Amino acid sequence: MSEAGEHLELLKNAVRQSIAALTAVETDTVYRANELTKMLQAEIGERPNETLSLSVDAGASPLLYQARRIAENWADEEGVLFIIDDGGKDEGKRYPFWVEMNALRESWAALNCHVIFFLLPHNYRMLLQVADHLTDWMPVKLRILSEAENINEKEGFITNSNEIVMEISLSPKAARQQLSILEKQLAEALQREVEPSTLIRRYYLPMFEASVVIFDLNRAQSLREKISEADVAEIDLPQWWYINHHIDYFLKRFYPAKAWAEKMLEWALNNKSSEVEAKALHSLGMVAIEQHDLEGAEKWHRKALDIQQKNDYNYGEAISYHQLGNISYRKGELKAAENFYQKSLLYTERYDFFYTSAINYHWLGMIATKHHDFDNAEKWYHKALTIFENSESEHRSARVYYRLGEVAYEKRNFESSEKLYKKALISFEKQGYEHWSARTYRHLGILARLQDRLESSGEWLIKSIKAFENSNDPENAEKAKEEFQKTYVQASPNVQVKLKEMWDEAGLSEP
Repeated sequence: MSEAGEHLELLKNAVRQSIAALTAVETDTVYRANELTKMLQAEIGERPNETLSLSVDAGASPLLYQARRIAENWADEEGVLFIIDDGGKDEGKRYPFWVEMNALRESWAALNCHVIFFLLPHNYRMLLQVADHLTDWMPVKLRILSEAENINEKEGFITNSNEIVMEISLSPKAARQQLSILEKQLAEALQREVEPSTLIRRYYLPMFEASVVIFDLNRAQSLREKISEADVAEIDLPQWWYINHHIDYFLKRFYPAKAWAEKMLEWALNNKSSEVEAKALHSLGMVAIEQHDLEGAEKWHRKALDIQQKNDYNYGEAISYHQLGNISYRKGELKAAENFYQKSLLYTERYDFFYTSAINYHWLGMIATKHHDFDNAEKWYHKALTIFENSESEHRSARVYYRLGEVAYEKRNFESSEKLYKKALISFEKQGYEHWSARTYRHLGILARLQDRLESSGEWLIKSIKAFENSNDPENAEKAKEEFQKTYVQASPNVQVKLKEMWDEAGLSEP
């Protein structure tokens, strides 16, 4: 029996009993949720049951009020209340809805009936990510998704753009949990010789996404090799391209990153999907920034912002304002950058997009550093760090430690700076983020020289040079070579001999 079949049997067994409980079921479509409800009504028999629609637009409190009004007329533990996700896609309202649901967890648990939530993937993820305490009160959590061979119009699997789950919305904590669960399920699926398209949709693609979220780039690349685009379902292609864009962007492979975004844009225009179009434009803007095409980047991000404002994509608006801040920062227009970051914060703090708020705090810290306002820089960085560490975002936390290392360096507190850089480096190396590792090696080499540890300085700088070369950054490789030359000149003759030996063993050309 397939996993979906097993979970369906578990759900049938659960509703046959008279019990007050909370159950969550992830399903493909609203149609499938309604079909499951009809099927379960046959298991309930004469016991009372009712169906409600879950709309993030309407809010959590009105939904609880409706549930209470229905359940209060039933005998204790006799009734079953089906709550079906209506498929709403307003990102700005989804997050606060689940924050409120989490706050109301005791009230939901107090209902004297069995409440079954049928949730589409985007809301099921938000339940796990945001409403973690409510999730703990749900002893039964099931996934009843269509098998790949049954995904067709007859089964109600809608393949238009309105059903696309097109975002990387997992928190790092939820991503690690998802990876742990899916790895076990994948092993069982491989033993059952499940066909490739099902493996991709159910296991490889979600694991690929989760690996990118936690910046485990080594694992992400390994998973990418297991997926053939020819086996990816049409409905999943934008997500496949979007995740590929992210991994190549993080690895500084900007030409393939741009190609993935262009595929997304072409698909979005052909399918009239404003959501995918906005994400494609945003992705193109990110690449343009890194390729120093700031005018082009601004064009892409303003186009994305226009779409987001017309469709009330509040989270997207927050991100676009943030990216416009990055463009201004790169131009040296720090006041304009600060204004954009503050504008982004208006959205992130209004809608409780805590993670995005933290990213804005991080960049405000960088602006303060540029102004040599190191005390305020540290305050912004620590605000960001608190959120990143609470959300178990190891990579983002590492970046903040790196920036705090910069501040300590500017304050001439070299020992503290070195400790902070090394703390950042542990994460960068673990997650295969070579370019950030290269930058950190260079700083550690400079710090070692300033503390008259010249052999150590040479070792760090050689690592930096090789890492920059591996990540296709010759400009920074040359800067690291210049720093090595400074260390060499400062060294005694005996140490110069050792530095020359290190250089030759690394196979580097003459500095």
